[in-house]
Amino acid sequence: GLGFDSILWHTLNHGGRTVFLEENSEWLETMAKDHDYLEAYHVNYTTVLSDADELLYYAKSYGDSICSPSVINGADLRVSDCKLVIKSLPSQIYGVKWDVIMIDAPTGFFPRAPGRMGAIFTSAAMAMAKLKGAESTDVLLHDVDRPVEKSFGLEFLCPKNLVESVGRLWHFHIPGEAIPTRGQTAIKTSFCL
Repeated sequence: GLGFDSILWHTLNHGGRTVFLEENSEWLETMAKDHDYLEAYHVNYTTVLSDADELLYYAKSYGDSICSPSVINGADLRVSDCKLVIKSLPSQIYGVKWDVIMIDAPTGFFPRAPGRMGAIFTSAAMAMAKLKGAESTDVLLHDVDRPVEKSFGLEFLCPKNLVESVGRLWHFHIPGEAIPTRGQTAIKTSFCL
C-alpha cells in the first residue's frame, strides 16, 4: 500500500522498479497528485478478514489440486480457480520474478477488512515461481503479531524460509526453486514441503 514511506522505498531502490498496490482509490489519487513518479495501482480485494479461518482450511483442503504450488507454478495466476489468488492485480505485475515483496497491505484489523490472506498466498506463489530473473525473492511480512499474518505467513511462506524477525516484521528468503508440475513425477502439494 501507499504511505508516506513510499517515497523512501522508491528512493532506496534507485534505478530499480518499485510498485505499490493500493486498496483505497481516493488515497491513491491524493498521493499521485504530489508524487506522480511513483508506480502505483488500485487493487480490489475479494477476501474478507472474517473468512480467514475458512480460507486457510480451504487452501489446505485443496492443497493437492487448485491451490497447490504444482498447479499454481507456471500457470497464469489471473485464471486460477484458487480463491486465495489475487486476480485483480495489473497485468504487468504477473509473470515477474520480484527481488523483494513487502506485505503491509491491505487493511487487516477489522472483520470486514480485506485482510492479507490473498496477499500472502499470492506473494508466496510469485516468490516460488521459477521465472527468468532473480533466483530468489525476499518477502517482508508486517504485523505478524496478528493471527492472520502469523498463520498465513507460516503456512505459505514457510518457517524454513524465515531468516529474521524484528518486532512485528518477519523476513522470509524464498529460493527460486523449480516446483514440479503435474506432468512431472513429484507433485508438490504444500508450500512448505
